[in-house]
Amino acid sequence: MTEVPFVAAWRGSWEQAATLEGVRLATSAFRLLERVVPPARWAPWRDAYNWQYLERLPSQAILQKFARQLSTLTALDVLLDRGMVQEVGSMQRMLDEIAEDIMFLGLGITTGKWTLSHVAYLEHFWSEDARVAGVQRKSIRAFVNRAFPDQVDPSKADGLGRELYQVFSDFLHARSSALVSMISGPPPRYHLAGIFDEEATRSFRDQAPSYGYRCIMSAAIATRAIENGPLAAQTYAHLEEYGERYAKFVGA
Repeated sequence: MTEVPFVAAWRGSWEQAATLEGVRLATSAFRLLERVVPPARWAPWRDAYNWQYLERLPSQAILQKFARQLSTLTALDVLLDRGMVQEVGSMQRMLDEIAEDIMFLGLGITTGKWTLSHVAYLEHFWSEDARVAGVQRKSIRAFVNRAFPDQVDPSKADGLGRELYQVFSDFLHARSSALVSMISGPPPRYHLAGIFDEEATRSFRDQAPSYGYRCIMSAAIATRAIENGPLAAQTYAHLEEYGERYAKFVGA
C-alpha cells in the first residue's frame, strides 16, 4: 500500500486545519504569558549551569506545562502525517495528563480552592528527588471535575476520564489491545513505518481537533490564573468561537 491515500486524508484536511488553528491561537496566548511570568534564569545547577525557575511559582509551572502541551500537539500533527498512530495514541495520553494538570493548577488559583494536594503537586514538580511523591491522577481528576459547584455528575466525569486514560495508556505501555491496530492489509501484516489505511487511522484524525480545542482551553485557564485581564478575556472569546465552529467534533 502507498502513503498517498492517507496523506490526502490528513494533510490539508479540515481536521488538520482545525487542530493547527487551535495550536496557533493557543501559541499566541502563550507568547504573551511568557512576557508576564518571571522567566527562567541561567543559574548554577549541580556541577554546571542550567535554566531554572528560581522562584518556583505556580504560574511558572503552568507556563511550562502549557509549553509542553503545544509542542506535543505539534508533534502529533507531524506523526499523523506519517501514519504513526501508535505514537499518536501515546501522545494523546500525554496530552490528556498535561491538560488536566493545567486545569488542576489554574482552577486551584482561580476558584480559591488551593489545597494541600496543590502544594504536594508543585513540590514533586520542582523536585529532582525521586523520593518526593507526586499526586495521584485520580485526585487531580477529582479536583478538576468538582472545582465548580454547578458541575453535573462529577462521578460520571471521573469514570469517563479513567476510561480514556486507560485506552491511551495501552498505547503508551504497548499492550496487545493497542498493538493490533498496527495490522492492516491485504494481506494482513504489521506496518512498522506508519499505517496509511484511511479506515484504520480515522479515529485518530477525528480526535485531533478536540486536542486543539483543549489547547485553547488551557490557554483560557492559564491566562485567567496568571493575567486575569484583557488577555484572559480575549482567550475565552477565542475558546467560545472555536467551540461554536467545531462543536460537532470537539464536544464543546
